[in-house]
This record gives sequence, C-alpha cells and structure tokens, in this order.
Amino acid sequence: MPLPEKPSDPPELHWTIDRRIPLALITTLLIQFGGFIWWFSSVESRLTVKEQRLARVEQRLDDDQRTISAIVERLARIEERSNAQLELLRRIDTRLQERRP
Repeated sequence: MPLPEKPSDPPELHWTIDRRIPLALITTLLIQFGGFIWWFSSVESRLTVKEQRLARVEQRLDDDQRTISAIVERLARIEERSNAQLELLRRIDTRLQERRP
C-alpha cells in the first residue's frame, strides 16, 4: 500500500517580486507611472481653470440677460410714450387744420 501523499504547500497569499526582473524595467515603469500622475494632475488643473471660466461666463450671461430684459422693458415704455406723443401731435394738427379758414 502506497503512503499517502503529503498535501502540497498552500499557495502564498502575498505578492512577491522575482529577482530576475531587471531594475531598469522597474525604474521605467515607475517613471512612466510618475509621468502619468503628472500628466493627469495637469489635465485636472486645466479642467479646474476651464470650469471656473465657464462659471464666470455663465454669470456674465445671466447678468447680460437681466440687462437686456431691463433694456427691452425701457424701450417698450419709450415706444409707448412716443406713440402717445405722436397721437397728441396728430390731434393738435387736426384741431389746427379745423381752425384755419
């Protein structure tokens, strides 16, 4: 009867780095990762600047729209007054025409 086989060692649960991996490869990967982080942070900062600019543009647009609304309202009042004055001038002209012989 053969002897029962010994159970194999359980697999290691943590990561290990093989000594055969060249240091140049590890250095290259770390430099690339650092470059990626640097690039991503610059993109993030540009995005933040663009968001701030967009917020300022939206605020200016809101201010301009309020100003335009006020101008349109004032223009409507001026037009109404102008029409009233024109009507008054027509009535005056009509009365003057009636008094002339």
